[in-house]
Amino acid sequence: MADTFGKFKITPKDVLSWDEEPSRLPFTGGRAAFLRNWSYVWSDAQDRSVSKVAGKVGVTKLPSFAGGKSTACLGGYQYGMNAASKKKSAAIDFLTWMSSPATQLKFASQLGLAPSRPAVYARPELAKTNPFMVTLKDIFSGGTPRPKTPKYARVSLALQASVSAALTSGDVQKNLSSAKSQVEQILAA
Repeated sequence: MADTFGKFKITPKDVLSWDEEPSRLPFTGGRAAFLRNWSYVWSDAQDRSVSKVAGKVGVTKLPSFAGGKSTACLGGYQYGMNAASKKKSAAIDFLTWMSSPATQLKFASQLGLAPSRPAVYARPELAKTNPFMVTLKDIFSGGTPRPKTPKYARVSLALQASVSAALTSGDVQKNLSSAKSQVEQILAA
């Protein structure tokens, strides 16, 4: 990643401050060759009124090292109910509706949100309304859970800060060593 800034000069430093939408705009504007984002971007990229790359976009798995396995990170669309809720029955009804195959199909077809139910990927309606979503089944059903630790937020922040510093400064070894030390201290506490 660091080499794309310094050595190869193919990535502008601006990307270090971008989140989903600022990264989507250069891509759909035809000024970026690649984009890693959420599945909703597909419909934006195909909309000729806002995209210069409509009809020219493909989707694939993340790259992996030789001998490794491509994997996506699970997480993001969890449903839950407060244990102290005074309307538990209504909450359960809502969660049942939200996670139903019909609702998942609607969200996948109309909003580009990946279904959590594998059977939804096989629905002919999905192939008709949002065909690219069907190609994502293996990616979404083969994802890797985030590390299980009650200290996940702190570990994630330490990694994020260190990787960002490595990319900004170009001193990868120093910053990754720092990340290792920070994570070890967090987990040992």
